[in-house]
Amino acid sequence: MNKTTIGKLIFYGFIALLFLSELGLSSFGGLQSDLAASAASNGIEVQTLRLYLIGLGIIDVLGGIGTGLAIAALIRPGPNVPGRLGALLTTAALVLYAAYQVAFEQFAVGLVANELYIMIAVLYLVLALISWPVGGSLRNPEPSTKKEEPSRSPSPGG
Repeated sequence: MNKTTIGKLIFYGFIALLFLSELGLSSFGGLQSDLAASAASNGIEVQTLRLYLIGLGIIDVLGGIGTGLAIAALIRPGPNVPGRLGALLTTAALVLYAAYQVAFEQFAVGLVANELYIMIAVLYLVLALISWPVGGSLRNPEPSTKKEEPSRSPSPGG
């Protein structure tokens, strides 16, 4: 395994941990906590907060699947591992996560510019901008273009 592949593994591993921690601590953890208190502190209804957390969870799962496919393609490249799809899912999930955070703040909570949500969105967009080119090399391996030499059969009488 070369240094470039190791760097890509570290990058996608970091993104996988990010999605896993968001799923466990923010989305799933938020659903297990006192939703009424959290909703009241944000000035929204409990049902709105529940839908928000479920939406985040869905995005986290999509991102996790994408990073898993990308990592699998890096570890064991082959025609059965859609690494390009993994890079696409990872990038799309990062962009969706950023847009979802800002849209929630804008429309559900009614805040125009909460610095924390803006910073999170910018971080996810930067990661998405990095994710797509990093995953650009994840293609299914092409069939070997190496031509075999024709076998030489012994000539009769020779």
